[in-house]
Amino acid sequence: MLHWLTQLRLAQKFTLLGLLTLAMVAFPSALYLKQTITDVRQAHRQAEGVPVLMALNMVIQHTQVHRGLSAGVLSGNEGMQQRRVTAKEAVNQALGNAAAILVQNNAPVQEQQRLQKWQTTWQALEQAVAANKVEVADSFARHTDLIAELMMINEELLVAYHLQSNEDPANVALLQAALVQAPQLTEGVGQMRAWARGF
Repeated sequence: MLHWLTQLRLAQKFTLLGLLTLAMVAFPSALYLKQTITDVRQAHRQAEGVPVLMALNMVIQHTQVHRGLSAGVLSGNEGMQQRRVTAKEAVNQALGNAAAILVQNNAPVQEQQRLQKWQTTWQALEQAVAANKVEVADSFARHTDLIAELMMINEELLVAYHLQSNEDPANVALLQAALVQAPQLTEGVGQMRAWARGF
C-alpha cells in the first residue's frame, strides 16, 4: 500500500513531508489568525469608545454643577448667578465636544439622536432657569432627569463599544467602576450638594 513512498526520491519525500506539515499548521494558524483579527477589531472599537464616554461624563459633571448653582440662584442667592452662567457655558461646550466625538468615533446613530434630543431639553431648562420661571424643586428634578438620561446613553455606549464584553473580569470591573459606578457616586453627591444650596 505504501510501496509508492519507497519509489520517491529524497527531495520528493521532503517535499511531501513539508506539505503534510504545512497542512497540519495551516488550520490552527488560520483559527488563531481569525481570533486575533477579531480581538484587534474589538480593541479598536473599545479604543474608539473611551473618548466618547469621557466626553459624555464631562457633560454629566458640568450639568451637575449647573444643577447646584441653579438651585442657589433660584433660592435667591444672586451671588451665584455669574457662576451659573459660566456653568451653562461649560455644559454647552462639553455638549458640543461630546456630539462631535460621537460622530467622529462612529457612535450608533440612535445615541447621537438621543444626545440631540437631550440638548433640546437642556436648552429649554436652561432658559427657564435664566428667566427665573421655574421652581427650585422642578429645576432640581429636571436637571436630575437630564443627568439620568445621560447615564442611560452612557450605558448604551458601553455596550455599543464592546466595553462590557471583555474576557478579563478585572478589566470589566475596572471599566464598570470608572465609567458607571463613579458617575453614579458623583451623582448622589451632586444631588445632596444641590439640595443643600437650594434650601
